[in-house]
Amino acid sequence: MQVLYRFIGSGGGRGDDLYVSDATSLPPELSDHVDEKLLYLQPLYLACSHSSSFPGVSHPPHTTAARRELGLDPEGLYLGALNKFYKVTPTLFDAWCSILSSVPQSRLIFVDYNHYPEAKVHLMREAESRGVARSRLVFVPEGSHSYFMKLGSALDLFLDTGHPLSNGHTTVADMLYMHVPVLTFTGPAKPSRVASSLSISSGCTALVANSLPDYVSIARAALRPSFRASLGNLCSSTGTTSSPLVAGREVFDASFFARRWQRGLGM
Repeated sequence: MQVLYRFIGSGGGRGDDLYVSDATSLPPELSDHVDEKLLYLQPLYLACSHSSSFPGVSHPPHTTAARRELGLDPEGLYLGALNKFYKVTPTLFDAWCSILSSVPQSRLIFVDYNHYPEAKVHLMREAESRGVARSRLVFVPEGSHSYFMKLGSALDLFLDTGHPLSNGHTTVADMLYMHVPVLTFTGPAKPSRVASSLSISSGCTALVANSLPDYVSIARAALRPSFRASLGNLCSSTGTTSSPLVAGREVFDASFFARRWQRGLGM
């Protein structure tokens, strides 16, 4: 038996038997685009092992200690766009600059990925052309996975990609494990829907947008002073979720995936 797992699309009739997904990442109405037999692993097809890989590392967001260690203002308002730069489109960057303009005290953090040396200059130039000062973009060096998780814990809000290309997948799982509020976008194809599946499965549904204008509106509302105090609670599930199939934190346990995988294959 040949199984397609974490493929962005069908194998195109090359003889694979199963295509693995979930109903949010690939809803039934799009199943005609898959040649293989569809195996749904509900509520989430993506395997996450954070509970064993990072035991005891789950923290509430925007911790003062993490900010000081990273050289950030402990009292600042930090948004994070930590996905790789190839996922950032001009229209999405327009949306991010619109959000920054609406919340003048906010700053947007990027990882200065080593293999995109020119990106920093381009993004600062493009921000300035949209009326956002270059100083409001913060670039932090690339580091280890543990460093990346610590960076997430310093954020007030994570801004996901996905319009119209690809969400963060592992990155969004990292942020949700750290209880960081994730604003994501449900796009038209599987690569741009996985973060929505992660958010819904882990109980963080309030920040899942269905359009780019919706994405901007949700961000503006979430960052209002009257709402910001409760922002950190949106993705701080301690075992309750809208999904009847899973306690929110179970999605980060590899054994939870293994049990559903065995059940799906009839083992």
